[in-house]
Amino acid sequence: MRKKLIIIFTVIIAGLIIGANTLEFQTLKPAISNWADKFCTVDFSQCGETYVQKKIKNPDKVLELELATVQWEKRYWHDAEIESREFRFHNGDLYWHDKITFANRGKNLAYIINYEGADGTLTYYDEKTGKWIEEQELTEGKLPVTDLFLTIGDKHIFLNQPFVYQDLGRGVVKSKNNLCREIKVKKTGKGFQLQMIFVNKTGIWGEIWALESDRSLVDLDYKDMRQIWARYDYVKDSRWLMDGSYYKTPESYTPYEKNSYWKNPAAYLVGGFILTGGSRAADDLGYAQLYIQAQNMDAQGYMKTLPQSNWLYKDYGIEAGFFDTRFNTDLGVLFIEAYKKFNEARFLDYALQYGNFFAGFANKYHYTVVNSKGEEGWLVQDYYHEKENYRAVHTSLNHQLQEIRFLYKLGEITGDAGFMILGDKMLKGIEITCDSWIKEDYNLHYCYYADGKFGGVDYPYLTYNDLFNLQEILEETGKGRNPYLQKLMNAKKIYMDANGITAYKK
Repeated sequence: MRKKLIIIFTVIIAGLIIGANTLEFQTLKPAISNWADKFCTVDFSQCGETYVQKKIKNPDKVLELELATVQWEKRYWHDAEIESREFRFHNGDLYWHDKITFANRGKNLAYIINYEGADGTLTYYDEKTGKWIEEQELTEGKLPVTDLFLTIGDKHIFLNQPFVYQDLGRGVVKSKNNLCREIKVKKTGKGFQLQMIFVNKTGIWGEIWALESDRSLVDLDYKDMRQIWARYDYVKDSRWLMDGSYYKTPESYTPYEKNSYWKNPAAYLVGGFILTGGSRAADDLGYAQLYIQAQNMDAQGYMKTLPQSNWLYKDYGIEAGFFDTRFNTDLGVLFIEAYKKFNEARFLDYALQYGNFFAGFANKYHYTVVNSKGEEGWLVQDYYHEKENYRAVHTSLNHQLQEIRFLYKLGEITGDAGFMILGDKMLKGIEITCDSWIKEDYNLHYCYYADGKFGGVDYPYLTYNDLFNLQEILEETGKGRNPYLQKLMNAKKIYMDANGITAYKK
């Protein structure tokens, strides 16, 4: 089931990053869902207390980043605690996020955002019709339950939804859709008021966030922005919470409930923002959200998968809170690309933290293969748990390829030859075992097992794209294209062509 989970991620990310060097994407046409119909229209008769959204004036904490000042503040309003965070960008933009929790059972909270301006427009992607609704006049009434672009007066706004959550433990939250309320628009003498309700129930909390600018956030007429932003989804399949990136929980994870989301290390939508770019919104959100995601790394230098993967537990005895090399290595690559794009030194520091952890991990958890000349190569295991009380896990080809790519990128940008040497040793592991990866039908085996056998069902084209990406960086670093990788690519392409698979990188 975990392989299915990565396939879902790769499906979504296809439309997000066009031509970017990252995990394989495939075009997704989501099934029409009526889940949002469970949201209720705002009824302010349910509320006794009204809170007007405020900008931070007396921060409890301030941090200066390269492109923004980050501020935190906690406020108390009747029965509610409101935790606020702002990224005040040096370009004048503001990314704010409020988290609302209740001290005890009491009255619901009416939450209001005021914007000044005589006129307003609404733009959003309508999943049901598969079309953009653009610059629709903003009038009184309820707003659709999706990510929203609003223009009110001179203010441009990207607004998420007022979601309500319950903690299920192990990094999994449940979206309480039956307690969520639609945003209502009211015209005022100075402009527009956005009204929403956060319901006071035991064990739940609410969150709302937005990006604001005096300039246009996205030009949908620019290149592929309509296609790309149609697939950015922080409402249905992905969520962004105060502490980072979440994704719909697969049934093979524990805990699992319908409408639950788990904290995913890779933050693929953030990767879409950074690697694709093309808009002010993508740059702002990519920068801020990657910084937030990085705070989930532990002291060792990686971000744990907190839920239990039932198949990993069954096959290997790996418990909840394990290290997934693919998710973390994708995050590591993203740190490097973000450092190059934003010149934010913290991103390089995060990449180095992960690189140092991975180097130590790879030195201990690998399979050694030797060729006829006595040359040694390594195949690094896919998973790890700090308890070290599990059976030796497999090495999948796609993980190994992405790890080598990360090591070469990190070695190149830091000048640390140790990362390059480790990458060479892992590449040698693939070279030595090259022929064994190729099946009779020219598809590739998914992984190498502890007993020395190859097996498993490979992804349709993810591994091919990983081979493609690694060849690119070999050329960029002056090593030249690798003939063993090319042999694997040629075999995989024969299989893809024979089976009508066409979405691979070209």
